[in-house]
Amino acid sequence: MQGSKLLDLLAILNRVELEDLRNHIHYQNRSENKSVLLLDYIFQFKEDFTKPALEKSVAYSEVFKGKKYNDTSMRRCMSRLFDLCENYIAGSEVLRDEKRQQIALMAFYRERNLAKHYKGVLRNWQHSQAQPHSVDLVFFYNEFLVEREISKNIFQKQDRAAEPNLQQISQSLDNFYLMHKLKICCSSINYQLLSNTQYELPLMDELVAYLKKNEAKQPPIVCAYFYALLTLVESDNEMHFRKLSTLLFANTQTFHPDEQGDLFVLSQNYCIKRINKGDEKYLHELLELYKTGLDKGLLLKKGFLSPLDYKNIVTLGTRLQFFEWTENFIKTYSKHLNQTIRDSYYHYNLARLYFGKKDFDQVLTLLNRVDHQEVFVMLDVKVMMMKTYYELEEIEPLLSLVESFRILLSRKKSLGYHKMRYQNFLKFLRQMIRLDFNNKTEKANFKTEVEQTRQIMERDWFLEKV
Repeated sequence: MQGSKLLDLLAILNRVELEDLRNHIHYQNRSENKSVLLLDYIFQFKEDFTKPALEKSVAYSEVFKGKKYNDTSMRRCMSRLFDLCENYIAGSEVLRDEKRQQIALMAFYRERNLAKHYKGVLRNWQHSQAQPHSVDLVFFYNEFLVEREISKNIFQKQDRAAEPNLQQISQSLDNFYLMHKLKICCSSINYQLLSNTQYELPLMDELVAYLKKNEAKQPPIVCAYFYALLTLVESDNEMHFRKLSTLLFANTQTFHPDEQGDLFVLSQNYCIKRINKGDEKYLHELLELYKTGLDKGLLLKKGFLSPLDYKNIVTLGTRLQFFEWTENFIKTYSKHLNQTIRDSYYHYNLARLYFGKKDFDQVLTLLNRVDHQEVFVMLDVKVMMMKTYYELEEIEPLLSLVESFRILLSRKKSLGYHKMRYQNFLKFLRQMIRLDFNNKTEKANFKTEVEQTRQIMERDWFLEKV
């Protein structure tokens, strides 16, 4: 059974989930059912699903006592058990979603003409919607379903005097559509910038024109994604970024954390694009964005800070020469990194800070304390070592590391577009080692090539050197 969908599914469930699953399947099925017997047998090995005893032939002899092994029968038994597991999981997911339950109950009570029951569920829904809530992907869709249920109930009672709330249905559906359409447009445009893929985005221009005229009528989440889209399609207008960040940070109590995260990334990307175009003031804007994100808790997911955000904040603070603030950040927020990478990222980012302060001996000491378990950490450590050797004019170890790094890159097949960035770093580092700094033409040509190369690491360092 190793490698089967059944064992892969059971392996991701924790102990409580496995117990609930087993109890549910026992309750719903006869105990002599072969699929139930198979589950009981598998359950013995819940601590380790890689045991040899879970081979199909071994399990078959325990479930189908005294019968010769039949692969077809075993596969059918596993398939039936897998279906039972999926049914349990689907039901559990619905039970965890109180709003889906309420909508289902409203539909059931309306269809069975239980008016008092229907009104009771509707009252509970309306009460819950009046409380502080967060807007997520399905918020407006759920509102649409409830308004549609209310409308169906009105038509079912054939009460011609009652207004069938068609306006509310339309508004909820529009909100749901607008939010999702804007999100998809943002994601598509961003992805187009990173790849050669082209997407057709029908109605986007019409949508932008409509929202420019009717922005005041839209809920804050729709307005936020509208301005996020404008930062992509009208990037020269900085007011779009201002309005996006204002909406984001003013609604941290009402936007779902997932939406906050997506909008933060869109704000962040705008700053990065402006920086890449040479607009240095957006270094400050991006750092302030990060600081506000930290203060508002947007960057902490279940108390953890992503190592990429940790590194980006250190890079910004160092580049802006806010050394004291950056060192305090490194030490304060290292405790919010996942424990498995905490020490490595702490020492690596402290090394980045000391590199910015030009204390190169400290850089090498710290880099030697970084554990290279993650491939990009390993590559970035080697890049910083090469830069440090260059700064210290240690040419022999530098050339040796350049060559070993070239071989390492040639063996790495799964770096995607990042591979080109590292290769270009090596290319320009080799050129800079041979560069005649007294030759103004040679320096100018080198500088122009660095500026015009799209995929390159450490562009600012190369430009600083020339």
